[in-house]
Amino acid sequence: MKEKYNEYQIAIYMAWKKFEELHPKPIRPKWLEEFISIGGTKSQNKNWIVTITLFPKIELKQNQYWERKNQDIRLIEIDKTTGKHFVVLCDGPAKDTIIIFKAEINIIKNLVNILIDADLNKLNKTKYQKRI
Repeated sequence: MKEKYNEYQIAIYMAWKKFEELHPKPIRPKWLEEFISIGGTKSQNKNWIVTITLFPKIELKQNQYWERKNQDIRLIEIDKTTGKHFVVLCDGPAKDTIIIFKAEINIIKNLVNILIDADLNKLNKTKYQKRI
């Protein structure tokens, strides 16, 4: 039985294939895949905009931790008095988020239009948060 894929999965696949074509695994930083996040949204013209991002490393307080729920990355803080957990930040830290690759995907025409393609050799692993 053939597996069905939704448009989002197809767009992510097409963007990743283009990224791999431009940055083959043997020459990209070995640490990169443990740190990147990939996601996509539909544009006004019905194409997909797919981004590969890195999040900056931030110092967490003792009562904070990162959590992934569904597709969201959330910063959770534990109230020191009540012990309750609450969301401080959703979708990861926005400040200084680095987009290393961004492409517009036209699934119908099987086209990938590269919008951003960063030089991976200039990335410093110590500046980024490992993927959650």
